[in-house]
Amino acid sequence: MQGNDNFFNHAELHKTPFQIAEILELPLYNFGFVTDEHETFKSYKDVNGNFVENMFYHAYKNGGICFYDEIDNSESKALVELNRIIGGNGEYEAYLFPNGELVEPHPNLIIATAGNTYGEGASELYSTREKLDFGTVDRVHVIEYYYDRNLEKKVLEKYPKMFDFCMAYREVLENIGYDYSFTTRKIFKIKKNLDSGCYSAHEIVSDFFINGIRIDVLENIKNNIKLNGNIYYEAFASIVESRKKVYTRRRGR
Repeated sequence: MQGNDNFFNHAELHKTPFQIAEILELPLYNFGFVTDEHETFKSYKDVNGNFVENMFYHAYKNGGICFYDEIDNSESKALVELNRIIGGNGEYEAYLFPNGELVEPHPNLIIATAGNTYGEGASELYSTREKLDFGTVDRVHVIEYYYDRNLEKKVLEKYPKMFDFCMAYREVLENIGYDYSFTTRKIFKIKKNLDSGCYSAHEIVSDFFINGIRIDVLENIKNNIKLNGNIYYEAFASIVESRKKVYTRRRGR
């Protein structure tokens, strides 16, 4: 069952490894990004010389999913150790731990990583990301993971017009190539605000669809969404027109 997969995704992947582990009935070891090769992979000896077993040791010996999230935020030199673990042929190799034990990889060992970029370094949206060593990228099978539209529809099932507006808004953003992620996390936040009953359509649209985006981009979005009778689109169009007038007056001074 061995495998090494890298999920490149749009801002969110936090639930997927847990679902995979549940389906495969394997323990999940959630490491986060890699900062130190000894703490993450090798384990270490304490001040008394006793070997301290870490999660990676248990997974390598007994099986399980080792999940390294935000892999493109990792320390690149520490990731070189991962290249040793996943041999040049893509197979896990016997690994020598500091206690002198040479451990053969368990048949049910899976190493999975996730990142927001393709390992090519920082982007406008993910400015802290590191460029990954080609040896690391070359050893993993890349799976591009997109937003789950069915999940998002389920989240907003009580608010179908908001769902329609969210999908149209995201589609236009992607079509115009604007570097901005309209995430599932944001949809959960929108639902929370809608459920509270404390916010108007204008307030929700301002908070989640307007603020922080350039006026020319907002105008482009407004002109490319066709949702007649949708209260959220109507609120969006109204706010954009108002802000455009303010922007034009200020430019004219």
